[in-house]
Amino acid sequence: MKILIINSVLMLSLFMVVPETSAATNQVKVVVAPDAVTVFENRARVHRRLEVEMQVGSMEVVFDGLPSSLDPASVRAKLLGVEGLVLGVRMKQEVHEQEVQQQVRQISRALEEIGDQLSGIDARLEELHRLEVLTTSLSVILEETVSDAGQGGILGAATVGQIIEAQQWIADRQLEQSLTRDRLISEKKTILTRRSDLRADMAPLKLRRDRTTWSAIVLIQAQQPGSATVELAHDVPGARWVPVHEARLDESKATVAWTARAQVLQQSGEAWSDVKLTLSTARSSLGLTPPSLVPVRLEAVVVVARKSAELTSDMRAPVASAGIDRGVTSAPSEEA
Repeated sequence: MKILIINSVLMLSLFMVVPETSAATNQVKVVVAPDAVTVFENRARVHRRLEVEMQVGSMEVVFDGLPSSLDPASVRAKLLGVEGLVLGVRMKQEVHEQEVQQQVRQISRALEEIGDQLSGIDARLEELHRLEVLTTSLSVILEETVSDAGQGGILGAATVGQIIEAQQWIADRQLEQSLTRDRLISEKKTILTRRSDLRADMAPLKLRRDRTTWSAIVLIQAQQPGSATVELAHDVPGARWVPVHEARLDESKATVAWTARAQVLQQSGEAWSDVKLTLSTARSSLGLTPPSLVPVRLEAVVVVARKSAELTSDMRAPVASAGIDRGVTSAPSEEA
């Protein structure tokens, strides 16, 4: 009997422990804007930071909505603030085809409405053309018959006032028709411009019927609870920066203001306006290897005067040493 009770207690204890060991990993999924960007000559290194509350155990932090142009092999993650490990980063590409198709349907409906508007304007222009032909015919008939009024024509019994009134009516109709034609043509030009804009918006959607983004799933194992910072870094190929120099002349002060700035060029689809921006002349190597240096050969100056020779020999040593530090090879000088 005692053995049966002990076995029942052990079975109940085991049953209560199993749910604790099989608990699901916590997951945090957010869209994080870039925090810092370092732009190199052929790519940019983008950093994102997220503050999370860690508990002892594992957690997944998902950086959602990353640009499709990033290099998946360049993704690195780091845990700051608490003791723990980054067990790995899993990349997942997501296709937002529904959003693109919805945009295509909206543009298609707008193009159909524009087609109906253009058909209505063309029909009104055709009707207006028939009225213009009729009014012109009446004007010609009136002009021909007025000249025959004195010979007993069809308007022989009409007074001068009636003839002037008829001419004024025809002139009013012609002016009204001309204004209506100008208004319809202006409306048609506006609608055609709108149609061209919509077709321009439709063209890239036809070439690429879906929008893709990346999600970085960072698996973290924390050894203590507390506030932590998860940092994610990745490269965006094709980004670069170029120096821009401007010189402005102030004629009143007879001075020239020289301005030097940099222009960043990138096609990631993200705005890098509110980030810690760093511009670098080195090449990004992900911290695995030091950047390579291109050897530069320095040609020695031919000495002509004695003072110049002494000055050149005094300055030659630091130049040569600097060249060695940068991987530069210097050629021996020749005495004149």
